[in-house]
Amino acid sequence: MNKDELNLTTKQMVYYHSKKRSKPLAYILGAFLGGFGVHGFYIGGETGNMLGGITLLALIGSFIDPMLFTGHMLMVFSGVVWTHFVVDSRNKELMEEARTFFDGE
Repeated sequence: MNKDELNLTTKQMVYYHSKKRSKPLAYILGAFLGGFGVHGFYIGGETGNMLGGITLLALIGSFIDPMLFTGHMLMVFSGVVWTHFVVDSRNKELMEEARTFFDGE
């Protein structure tokens, strides 16, 4: 529990925990289905960007030209960093939503 959660009422905390996103699950989805944008869909962030498709093409192309493997790994690393920051951002938005949603009670 972080310090922001200590300021929530019980209803707000239940609402927040029912909607917050898990980083480990987002990483697992990204590892196995990231090329299709499933982790982005889970997070609620942007989906349909070209990075996932390019990453898949680089992986397939790395079997033909090993230099493409370096590009593939750079794109995977950027996806991990993106996932980390987007999950944090989404969870902060949910915290604020929980505060304002039940504020009048």
